[in-house]
Amino acid sequence: MSFKPKDRWAKTNLTRWNRAGLTELTYSDGNAADFLEVMRQYWKANYGSRWKQQLDPLFDLETLNEEEDDEDWLLNAINQQLLEQYNGDRGDIAWELGRAFVRSCHVLTQHINAHANEAFLRTATEWDYMRKMVAMLGYHPAGAASATTLLAIEARADGRVDKGLQVRYRPTDGGKTIVFETLEDIDVSDRFNFFRVDGWNISKTTLQSAESVSNTSNQPWQENPKAPVNISDSAIIINDLKSD
Repeated sequence: MSFKPKDRWAKTNLTRWNRAGLTELTYSDGNAADFLEVMRQYWKANYGSRWKQQLDPLFDLETLNEEEDDEDWLLNAINQQLLEQYNGDRGDIAWELGRAFVRSCHVLTQHINAHANEAFLRTATEWDYMRKMVAMLGYHPAGAASATTLLAIEARADGRVDKGLQVRYRPTDGGKTIVFETLEDIDVSDRFNFFRVDGWNISKTTLQSAESVSNTSNQPWQENPKAPVNISDSAIIINDLKSD
């Protein structure tokens, strides 16, 4: 939003930032530093006689408006003065309480902003709020599914693979192609080609699961007492004797 320096702290019509067609709703008309200046002006108008030293401004807005025509420079100067006023230590407990109050107002207005925007499909950004709103229309979107996998890279020399490397995998059952993408840079070397993942030469199929389906012809394990055994055949002998 933009402000004219001379009427920066005047009451603002917020409806101009909240009309149909906007991509974002705005219910906040300033920040903690702005709110503290509003409080200072109010305190000075009502309690200036007994609290004058603490309520004197760090800058003279009227003089700045009269002597400076460049609104951009004037706005930057006022912003700098507001930050110094907000961050400065005046050594007064009432001033510190006021600063804590305007900080709370800042947090509250930002929460109002967030909840106002999350109440409409056009301005919502959070997945849960958007899902709840479209559910009232009978539409139930599914979130994006993510997965990880191990990838072996055979390098020809020392180097680095930039993040964003994409690898496609097409399931054997004809399903949709899955794309994996690296999230970080990967240092590679041809010396790493001799490395193997732990357990790479060990089958994940257990004997118990093999025995439970050993009667099917498509399994690698066959349990057939009458099967012929020839020289050089591979076999696993299982002790199936149960002690009483």
